[in-house]
Amino acid sequence: MSFSLTVHIAAGALALVAGVAALSYRKGKESHRLAGRLFVYSMLVMCGFGALIAYLTPNTITVIAACLTAYMVVSSWLTVRRPAGQINSAEKFLVLVPLAICFSAASHGLEAAASSSGTIENIPIGASAYYFFAVTAALALIGDVQMLWRGGREGEARIARHLWRMCFALWIATTSFFEGQARVFPEVVQESGLLVIPGYFVLLAWGYFLLNPVVKRTWRKAQSDVIELKRGG
Repeated sequence: MSFSLTVHIAAGALALVAGVAALSYRKGKESHRLAGRLFVYSMLVMCGFGALIAYLTPNTITVIAACLTAYMVVSSWLTVRRPAGQINSAEKFLVLVPLAICFSAASHGLEAAASSSGTIENIPIGASAYYFFAVTAALALIGDVQMLWRGGREGEARIARHLWRMCFALWIATTSFFEGQARVFPEVVQESGLLVIPGYFVLLAWGYFLLNPVVKRTWRKAQSDVIELKRGG
């Protein structure tokens, strides 16, 4: 195994541990911040080496995924690094990244769809994978434009921006490690279908943390309405 691949896998494994820890610790606590920083650093190392390996292969879809994941991590981190309702100067230039990724992913998706095999670069991945990353980058771009237009994010919108980008990055790291590196696991594990389960756990956590504030707010409003009805009665 090459040095670059070893570092890539090791950084991915460290990112998984740090990401799970960051989700588990209470938000705002020093333990959460430390785990979050470790997650950011290890993810950037993983993405950097992953993009380098994929570029030399070549494997464009992996380069796109690595660049998008790194962008998600950095933009999410910057969101909570600055005071609420403000915009970091770096974020004004960072908006160009999802634009470039969206264009690249969409164009390669069209190329794959137009090819006789439905793929490019002899990689068994169809156009739908490129379109997935194009749509994800487009959604991130829309969020960036809205943030710049409003002069920043505050409250739940700020936390939601931070969470969905970090959780997306954690999901990419999880699926890349367990499914993308399936060959490092015993054959019986590969054939069991268990390697897809960690990715689903991340998706469930992702949905929980994004919906939890909405559910709590709706529940509080419902309780308030009931109290008002009782008072009126």
